[in-house]
Amino acid sequence: MTRIYFRDAVAAIIVFDVTNRDTLEKTAKWIDDLRAEAPENCILCLTGNKIDLEDKRVVTAEDMVVFAQKHNIDMVFETSAKTNYGMDDMIYEIATEIDLCKDKFAHLADTRTTSVSLDPS
Repeated sequence: MTRIYFRDAVAAIIVFDVTNRDTLEKTAKWIDDLRAEAPENCILCLTGNKIDLEDKRVVTAEDMVVFAQKHNIDMVFETSAKTNYGMDDMIYEIATEIDLCKDKFAHLADTRTTSVSLDPS
């Protein structure tokens, strides 16, 4: 059932817990599902969450980069949903990338889509 949500995705944020290495390894299945069901040019973002728990952290930034390279992930971020650290930057970077690549996603546009401007003026 989840795979139907991937069909017209222009971006996917794959989140794991940096205090639990197993959660990173389990993202490989989500990545495989996205590669199988989402459009070929879907932007994939790997996000390590809970970085506010530094004393419990077991997945390093370097681990994340290595994992992302191995799985051809487009973007990597560290966030804390609790403190909001990195959340705005992540969303902004993904939105910017979508805006830069909007021609690749033109075939997905329909009357339900709305436009978002990244211009603060």
